[in-house]
Amino acid sequence: MAVKVLKVTITTEFVDEATGEIFKDVREYADESVKTAAKKSTSSKKSSTKVDDNDPEPKLYLEDNKYILNASAIEALGVEVGDTIDIKNQKVGNARVKVIGASETFGTKAGNKLTKTNSVSYRGKSNDELAILGNIFTLTPHPNADGLFILTGNKQPNPVEEVPEEEDEVQVEDVDIDDVDAVEISENDFNFEL
Repeated sequence: MAVKVLKVTITTEFVDEATGEIFKDVREYADESVKTAAKKSTSSKKSSTKVDDNDPEPKLYLEDNKYILNASAIEALGVEVGDTIDIKNQKVGNARVKVIGASETFGTKAGNKLTKTNSVSYRGKSNDELAILGNIFTLTPHPNADGLFILTGNKQPNPVEEVPEEEDEVQVEDVDIDDVDAVEISENDFNFEL
């Protein structure tokens, strides 16, 4: 039995990170010719979260591949379009929390850029970890650092408190100060110059 490929169809999807709009490029390969189908598909565009820019409380709205900040959050973070924003895990007190801030405030170059639509690309494992805590987050000022904020989600579980490990008691043996073999050491016995 002889088999011949009649047609191969390749579909490529692109997303405009600024608007969240999805574009499709469908190409059919048949009879050694290439046909290009419609490039724009509005039916697969996901609905955006409704962001209340009049809300005086700084908030972050998490979506599948990004998060959106309301006007209060942008003002609190002190960022503008093109600045990078990062979310990190930190230990505050005895709890592990998610902390958001401008990359400059963290003193790193990590994070993603803020777009004109007040959104920031946030994909993969990082997005999945944050989604466990909710999809709407309140920004609470960090107790130890200006410009950083703790994210409190609408599904926030109780903070995970880390129990300090008990330290083993160190047994100190009695030392006889009048030991005949003991040698007195002074600062002249050490040479730190290279």
